[in-house]
Amino acid sequence: MLRALVLALAAAACCAAPCGAQTPIPPPAPAVGAPRVIDVPTRPGVTERVLFLAPAAPKAAAILFAGGNGYVGIGSGGALTNGGNFLVRTRAMFAERGIAVAVVDPPSDRARPPYLGDFRQSAQHVADVRALIAWLRAEARVPVWLIGTSRGTQSAAYVATQLPTAAAGGPDGVVLTSTILVGSNWQDRPVTEMDLARIAVPVLIVHHRDDGCALCPFADVPKLARALRASPRTETIPVDGGTSIGDPCQSVRAPRLQRHRTTRRRRDRGLDRALTPFKTGASPPAYDAQRSTRTQETRRCNVPDFSPRSPPRRSRPLWSCHPAVPEPRTTSARSCSPASGSSRSSSRRARR
Repeated sequence: MLRALVLALAAAACCAAPCGAQTPIPPPAPAVGAPRVIDVPTRPGVTERVLFLAPAAPKAAAILFAGGNGYVGIGSGGALTNGGNFLVRTRAMFAERGIAVAVVDPPSDRARPPYLGDFRQSAQHVADVRALIAWLRAEARVPVWLIGTSRGTQSAAYVATQLPTAAAGGPDGVVLTSTILVGSNWQDRPVTEMDLARIAVPVLIVHHRDDGCALCPFADVPKLARALRASPRTETIPVDGGTSIGDPCQSVRAPRLQRHRTTRRRRDRGLDRALTPFKTGASPPAYDAQRSTRTQETRRCNVPDFSPRSPPRRSRPLWSCHPAVPEPRTTSARSCSPASGSSRSSSRRARR
């Protein structure tokens, strides 16, 4: 089952960039049904919209959790308002390789911002996903896996900690791609701070060595793998290659943002190279600690600092235009010329 998901991920990576001759991809399944839009009841008075795509005889099924705030915007006809996420835009590749997929939108009571922004680690979210797993098992009659990317890994991992086995209503396995490994002061805790020792199903970790997002450092991937102590099987796929386009913590962005060193498009395109050993039966690539350290140092130069202790960054013109704004503590006192008013009124205020 894990092999089928690995091959599907390899095929998904190649939709973003052509695969080389050294990376064979299994042929697509001969028949894939038309996409269906289904509103699945999850809690009393609440439904969750699903875009379901399946081959004629699926080998497994997967619920795909998009990153960010989780909003996909599934229309009644199957059109997507926000389909740029890696897992969402490659959904057909999973189905063509024998995996039935269900792309999920936020539930009906979270249909407005912040959508899943402060909801992924809640009892209501667990109840919603439990209902989706039960529905998908009955629909496809195959094992059901949870696959998340970026913020979507918080959904997949947290649900697996609360529903640790299939018998408890949880998934048959979990795949984490570009996992959130570092916390911030504006959203939920990272995956590494969850009670991962409760997860008792296989877990596959896929992560780019040069992940440029401050919340997804590759150097913390071994810590994630070690925390999965109860998992019967844990595998890690380190990814290389790709090109640099867009914000490293978002989906693909405009070319004007090419100054960022690494992006989600880069790690998506490198999947095919990393998955080659698993298709040939060889051992997975070993970690390169020196390279990980180098990558981490580069990453700190390309991303904002979310630490609440760091002083706000102000450009020099701001001080001359807004003298009322206090100087950061780390700099010496500076006299700012007032933006308006006469020098006489300023001296009068100083004497008071």
